[in-house]
Amino acid sequence: MADYKERFYNQLLDKIHYMIRINNQTLTDEQIEKIDPIIRKELEKEFDAEESRARIIKKGAPLSVTTRDLLPFAVKYYAMAEDNLDLLNKLEKSKFQFNGFDGITYLYALDKQFTSKFNEKQFIDLLINNQKILERYYNSLSFLTEDEREQSMLSFARIISNNPTIADRKRTHRNRQTKYYNLLTARNIDYFGEDLLINATPEQKEVIDSININLEPQDLLKVKEILEKKPTYKPNIKLKPVILSSFSAEEIINMSLKDAMLYEASLSAGLFNRMHSLLTLDPSFNCPLEFIKPEIFGCLDNKEILSLTSEGKKEIANVKIPQSAQAIIFPHLKINGLVIKDNRRKRKEEKKALQKRK
Repeated sequence: MADYKERFYNQLLDKIHYMIRINNQTLTDEQIEKIDPIIRKELEKEFDAEESRARIIKKGAPLSVTTRDLLPFAVKYYAMAEDNLDLLNKLEKSKFQFNGFDGITYLYALDKQFTSKFNEKQFIDLLINNQKILERYYNSLSFLTEDEREQSMLSFARIISNNPTIADRKRTHRNRQTKYYNLLTARNIDYFGEDLLINATPEQKEVIDSININLEPQDLLKVKEILEKKPTYKPNIKLKPVILSSFSAEEIINMSLKDAMLYEASLSAGLFNRMHSLLTLDPSFNCPLEFIKPEIFGCLDNKEILSLTSEGKKEIANVKIPQSAQAIIFPHLKINGLVIKDNRRKRKEEKKALQKRK
């Protein structure tokens, strides 16, 4: 039984090490050597207190010890590793919960490199009121070097210390408080800078908070240019990479709702370049969104599309596209027939207009 108990507690310690590392925290060999004996004594005190709680069957096989059972030990273990036991005690008195959804443990709240950027009372208040904001920020540090992490943490602390409610949205009509959960990421702090974020208008916050995480550096700089040129900018169109690379900041700021809707529909249909060329040739071009289909654009060139009347575009938009690729010839014939019909109608209207002028 003695050998078994040795193995049993070593397994619990290994599980605690794993719980810490899976939450993106590290342990050195020196820390493990120093802290293992201390936590083991606490584990023995807990699981050997009563036979019913020892989780040891008489034959020597352990019952399951869950992650929830070990959470307090893992939290204390990491607090000791970070020399942050005093903060842990204060967080526990403040009723801060370290267990999150999907097995996530908020160990970042004990990372000394991070917590040292705040005074304790301020940090505890931020955790209680803005836990998700701090968590999102901390997780965004993953791919930074050690020097970059340090500089980013200092910037984050300055921003949120300057205005602890910076991530609060205006209350809704139901008086519910929501937040800008993606506003203060390490990437956003790096590209938009402390000054812009601290002084950001609600419109600027909305744009930054909604930015696609896959934007390249040049795209982020274009977004920053837009927000600096017009702090009250409200996008008519999603700021996707293709939009940011195809237009200047001024063109995006001044894009009409009509053009934005045409570009959004063309992006969904894989026809952005065609739409861009159409609107470049004729900025007044418009059509029903149902008109923007590969089957329609595939059998009409730009000149034919631009020559269509509003009625002609509506009729073509209503052509039923068969599911079978073998039947695609039918809509092509139908569409070409409607183009001919529309041209005749246009000539008649032009003839009537000419007669009226005479």
